[in-house]
Amino acid sequence: LAVTSPANALLGLAGSAVVSSLMTMTAALRLKRSWVWISTPLAGASLAFAAHSVGLTPASTLFLLLLLFVVGLVASGMSDITREAVESEVRRALLQRFLPKTVIDAGDHASLRLLTEPRSNDATVLISDIRSFTAFAEQLPPADVLTLLNKVQGMFAAIVKEHGGTVDKFMGDGMLAVFGAPDASDDHAQRAVAAAESMLENIARLNATGDITPVRIGLGVHSGRVVTGVLGSGARLEFTVIGDTVNIASRLESMTKEKGVAAIISNETLLRAARPISDFLSLGTVAIRGRLQPLHVHTLKES
Repeated sequence: LAVTSPANALLGLAGSAVVSSLMTMTAALRLKRSWVWISTPLAGASLAFAAHSVGLTPASTLFLLLLLFVVGLVASGMSDITREAVESEVRRALLQRFLPKTVIDAGDHASLRLLTEPRSNDATVLISDIRSFTAFAEQLPPADVLTLLNKVQGMFAAIVKEHGGTVDKFMGDGMLAVFGAPDASDDHAQRAVAAAESMLENIARLNATGDITPVRIGLGVHSGRVVTGVLGSGARLEFTVIGDTVNIASRLESMTKEKGVAAIISNETLLRAARPISDFLSLGTVAIRGRLQPLHVHTLKES
């Protein structure tokens, strides 16, 4: 425009300035400063040629080139910001594969520390299991079994999240959830007991709808010290909780079968939960396999 039509010279110069600025700015999308400093001289040469074509004075041309250089500095900063944002999201996406959302939301540094520095917390562990699941798997088509699992486990996971807990893992028809770890809290036992009550209420409501084959569940809840961290190495890493508390919760869940109840909650959990003892039915003192000391346990009256 500047060469062929002097009347459009300023319009051509303005177009060249816009295109040159876009050349410089879009180089930031390549996430490397070097691309910005390659594109900026090329854009400057284009703009200088346009300025010369319309007969712009050297001082005015230098001013335009200085403005373009400022655009290059801004683009260089944008390149760093964009690269850091992308790298942060990549780290976040990788960490989400095996760390709880609460830990990731605390920031990359907290997440990375948990990878290398396991934490010890006073927490409450809840373990659930679907009764007679093997019989279900034999009688139902595989697709229906998966649908049943997704519905029940999805409901349980939502309840755990609603009460501030973290689903550690799904174990087929079982689930391990923890309250109060890795982020410590004072009311973890109370929230775990409330989650157990909600699970029993919701499974009863789900059975009553007739939408699924009626299922029975077992819940074991126990409080104590746990260690939270990441197990594994290389390509296979898994966030988990370990310790005697987890083992006892598992034993209590298994004990629901022989006791004929839907949930067994240890006395340690009830003491921490500060719930009225009248809400629960004592099952007495029981021996825990693999543990020397017996344990006083309770169940929910409604269950």
